[in-house]
Amino acid sequence: MRLLKLLIIPAFFTAALALNSCNAKVEVNVVRKTGILMDGNQVIPAKPGAWTGTLDVEYNKDTHLLSYALVWNNLSGKPTSIGFWGTAAKGYNVPPSAAAPVPAPIQNITAGYPGSASATYFGTVFIDGAAIKEDALYLGEYYIVIKTAANPSGEIRGQVELP
Repeated sequence: MRLLKLLIIPAFFTAALALNSCNAKVEVNVVRKTGILMDGNQVIPAKPGAWTGTLDVEYNKDTHLLSYALVWNNLSGKPTSIGFWGTAAKGYNVPPSAAAPVPAPIQNITAGYPGSASATYFGTVFIDGAAIKEDALYLGEYYIVIKTAANPSGEIRGQVELP
């Protein structure tokens, strides 16, 4: 019986350690940042007001999927659109070009989001390496803008930042 205890206890700890290290390997390829501020001061031109929000992001390097959670409060009205934009550093918008004098978002979220001045929305963006590049993601060159009827160029904005 004593020999059995000597074999079982170390085997249990070895198995627990092995299972724990498997979970750690999965987490190594996932980065997240929570509580990123969204407000009117980040919109170009700035739209200061009582409207605010937060952005939580999680990027899985293996699946190339960026998941996000948006929480907004006190908008001037219901959102008319939510867009995932890039590439532009904080304080700048996507520059117009000859091909796109009025740039469009990379992903326009036009259905499924709550139509109220305060709400939460969850979404995902596939980082495909063509339209959306991983290196630009890590440089913080993508952002999310929520537009309303009162502020059609954007009411709040949050820059997607990863650690």
